[in-house]
Amino acid sequence: MLSSSSDATRVRVRIVVFLFVLVFVLLAVRLYVVQIKRHEELLAKARSQYTAVKKTTGRRGEIFDVHGNLLVGNVPCDTISVDPQIVGSELQRRRMAAMFAKHLELEYDEVYEKLTRRIRRVKQPNGTVEDRHIRYVVIARRVSPAKSLELRQLISVNRFSGIFFREHYMRYYPKKSLLANILGFTNVDHDKTVAVLGIEKFFNKEMASSESIQKFERARDGRRLSYGDQKDIRGRHGFNIFLTISEPLQSIVEEELDKLVEKWRPRAAYAVMIDPGSGNILAIAQRPTFNPNDRSEMDPQSWRIRLIEDVLEPGSTMKP
Repeated sequence: MLSSSSDATRVRVRIVVFLFVLVFVLLAVRLYVVQIKRHEELLAKARSQYTAVKKTTGRRGEIFDVHGNLLVGNVPCDTISVDPQIVGSELQRRRMAAMFAKHLELEYDEVYEKLTRRIRRVKQPNGTVEDRHIRYVVIARRVSPAKSLELRQLISVNRFSGIFFREHYMRYYPKKSLLANILGFTNVDHDKTVAVLGIEKFFNKEMASSESIQKFERARDGRRLSYGDQKDIRGRHGFNIFLTISEPLQSIVEEELDKLVEKWRPRAAYAVMIDPGSGNILAIAQRPTFNPNDRSEMDPQSWRIRLIEDVLEPGSTMKP
């Protein structure tokens, strides 16, 4: 009887030892997979949780007349975007859409559709169609800092998630239509400034700014930590442009041109004032023109710089 009892005990001990060894082997295999094979993958995921990247765009170069009067400047503004994957429940999306529609004067249905649409279909080069998650949708551009502050407070009170504010600058033309054809204007395409015509386009490389990138580790509440992996890439502001144009003379020339157009109703009219001693252009104007601050009724036919592009036969003026 004693021998059989000892044998049973030895069997149980061996089973327990085997189970312990098996557990440690599985644990070792798991540690190897996590620490060695999937190290880079898991490290990248972990960093995405505690590492933040903040991007800021420098100011685009401004344009001045010969006396230093501002002709083209920059105004700070925000672009508001959302991540439809993390905006929350159906009720949260409806409340969020109502907030944006009310405070940004947008159409509720359009905003709600942006918050709801989470998948887009992309056609691959081989002809297949692939579904991709939408992670970035722009709600509004050129939002003033005051309006952004108001929305940030509402978002905090309502505990909305998935809303992002990106600070940058928008182009502003304080003199409105004055010298508009020469100065030109810019547009925004996917958060990038695109120069369309005029000096804005010709000196786009010089006036363009570079982006600043701040990479840092953050706490759970988003607060920046003073230690850890940090990286700062400093951008630069664009260079300013100074013209030979004199704003007072430009205003006089444009006023006289308006009087001429009102009296004779020509299809187009233009004038230029040049310093005969230096050859510097002091004023240059044309009609029709446009206000680059208001794009709602801009006619592309008024964009052309007729004094430069149009060719006229000299005719009898060459005889003397």
